Amino acid sequence: MGKLDHIKYITFDQLMSSVESDMESYADDNMVDRSKYIKTVRKVNSDLGIKINAEKEVVLDIKNNRIELPDDFEYLQLALLCQEPVQYLVTRSAEPAKLVQHHCPTCAGYNEHSFGTQARVCGECYKIYEYQPMDLTISYNKSLPVKLTKKSYKYCSTNCLNTMYTSDKYKYTLDVNERIMTLDGIKEGKIYISYVTDMVNDNGDLLVVDHPLLTDFYEYSIKERMLENYLMNNDADVSQKLRYIKEQKNEARVIAMNITDTPEYTEILEYANAKRHNFYNKYYKMFERY
Repeated sequence: MGKLDHIKYITFDQLMSSVESDMESYADDNMVDRSKYIKTVRKVNSDLGIKINAEKEVVLDIKNNRIELPDDFEYLQLALLCQEPVQYLVTRSAEPAKLVQHHCPTCAGYNEHSFGTQARVCGECYKIYEYQPMDLTISYNKSLPVKLTKKSYKYCSTNCLNTMYTSDKYKYTLDVNERIMTLDGIKEGKIYISYVTDMVNDNGDLLVVDHPLLTDFYEYSIKERMLENYLMNNDADVSQKLRYIKEQKNEARVIAMNITDTPEYTEILEYANAKRHNFYNKYYKMFERY
């Protein structure tokens, strides 16, 4: 990751352990259900505008027009129908799937005499590789973009290439929601997606940035929600404590939001933006042919 190597992260469970040590009496009485505060932490990540999420590529099954999304899916970047599969054995890749530019004999001669936006890219200029167990690789020699329903846009990243399609000439329409995609016109088949993950590690644990100017904002946000839940479900009056925690959270938020000029935070945003733009620029010409 280069210059971001010094930025540290902790898991949601590590953050909760710190909170529970401060709220010891509630934790000791088994009044803390960690699952209730995942949404709170995600909200803080969103509030801070931290987009350090990983990007993944996968090939998914289409069954009865439906596609189950990966558990760590957050935003779609690219969706392509996989066509003309060819199977063969190769050394297994660390990635489940990959979209790569391929030397296309049809376009190669044309591009030798063309420049800039005049260069041609056809459906055979890119190949999708799906890596399966037992060293089995499936190469999809043609790819077909799909357009999206308008309500799907909220599940797309800023640079999602499929949002470029608005014409009725695109035959297949993909509807995206939190856990399921529905593809109109294709009952069975395969679809490649590139997506931005939820902010999790390889074990699926939710992550937060471990930064001294951010930690209080995370912790007070959780404590605030914890006391709100306690106030709603118990007879004890914790309104005074809740008022104090709210004040502390608001102060911590101001401090957290003011670190946007610090090198660490700026590097996070620069790194994330560079990844998004690199992806967009790499595959943009694929879409120009339509």
